[in-house]
Amino acid sequence: METSSIFSGLENEGMRDLTNTLKIQPTYTYEPNILELQPARVVCCMDGAPSKNVNFRGCKIIRLLVSADSSDVTTFPVNLTIAGPCYYTKEDKKDFEIMMRTREQSLLMKLPYISKFDWPDYRAIEQCPKCCKRQKPSSSGTRYWLVYQQCIQCTEIGVGTRMMPRLMCEECFESITDEFYVSVVVGSGTEAVGPET
Repeated sequence: METSSIFSGLENEGMRDLTNTLKIQPTYTYEPNILELQPARVVCCMDGAPSKNVNFRGCKIIRLLVSADSSDVTTFPVNLTIAGPCYYTKEDKKDFEIMMRTREQSLLMKLPYISKFDWPDYRAIEQCPKCCKRQKPSSSGTRYWLVYQQCIQCTEIGVGTRMMPRLMCEECFESITDEFYVSVVVGSGTEAVGPET
């Protein structure tokens, strides 16, 4: 695995062509940001069934954006959306193996492949984006942070994007967020985000 380079070793050719890495670069520092997603009617892609339209009620999400002064212009920035703390079980792994299957794995599983693009499989979910250590399912209560990374690739059929779930070590997550706090007050519409004082 290419953990000594800018890549994690799990990126496909289309991602590499755009220097879209799955690995947080040593020069990166992060700034938290709260984004409000407005209510809308959205298309929900179903695995093995027709897509359907659903009502999305809107929400606020917390993102960690690579700060402009630390951005490495040679790579596509590894910006993260925080889903929250979680545990990783054997059942989760089975679900991710199916949900994040490649075209080749779909054939072996005898399941349809619904994307025009091929993406890294479930191993990218298990790989911490900072230290590149592979997380293993466990019943021991090891806690991780589930984050989502915007991925992009370019192939002969065009440009594709995907939000890739990633399991981040608790220590690695704390190492990029220890100078920040986020406070959200439910119902008041006020929130604070910024450096810890």
